[in-house]
Amino acid sequence: MSDGNPTPRAGAPAAVVRDAVVLAGGRASRLGGADKPSLVVGGQSLLHRALRASAGSRRTVVVGPEHHALPDGVLRSREEPAFGGPVAALHAGLRALADVPPPASPGPPGPAGPAPWVLLLAADLPKAEEAVADLLSVAAEAGASMDGVCLQDPEGRWQWLAGLYRRASLQSELDRLGRVEGASLRRLLTPLRLRAVTSTAGRDVDTEEDLRAARSAPGLADSAPALRQRRIEARDEH
Repeated sequence: MSDGNPTPRAGAPAAVVRDAVVLAGGRASRLGGADKPSLVVGGQSLLHRALRASAGSRRTVVVGPEHHALPDGVLRSREEPAFGGPVAALHAGLRALADVPPPASPGPPGPAGPAPWVLLLAADLPKAEEAVADLLSVAAEAGASMDGVCLQDPEGRWQWLAGLYRRASLQSELDRLGRVEGASLRRLLTPLRLRAVTSTAGRDVDTEEDLRAARSAPGLADSAPALRQRRIEARDEH
């Protein structure tokens, strides 16, 4: 079921001209094969949170299974083969964006072709909007020598699926890599000149513990109606 048309977070910087690739596939093996993008946190699915965070992009493509309902105007793609990994999914998303012209916008015509920046975002980030706002605020000031900005957690681990990257840099690394199926995203992105943005907003939902933590976090805690609905659904499954 669709969550409706996402709207951008108030006050998020918009100076970086970007397209968005939202990765919504994967096997979620540590969650028992659950459909992670459909998990609800704070009354919204994780996919909807990612699409809200992507609002303001010229075009957005969701790479994942076809059963996810998408708002009008959001593109759909799938990595080949299915479950071929995040690099294969990124490749499929960039290819889908290249095949569709950007939407017309009011005012003077903008540059033709794909946007110069690509927002790469996983569909399992409860704080997706906060993550993108952090990225945009830094990317807006990135010099020409930088290939992108990427979140790092406070322990210094790169959160590759919460980043803004120059499209030309991504494509150059993809061309150099060659085979995308099963390729390492870390191997693809490590050669890039990236600015780290230290934040906890890139923490994803990989386990039941992560999901419980997200559902009880300040600002994300589920409302009473959402909790009641989830109890009803759980009861009906038994």
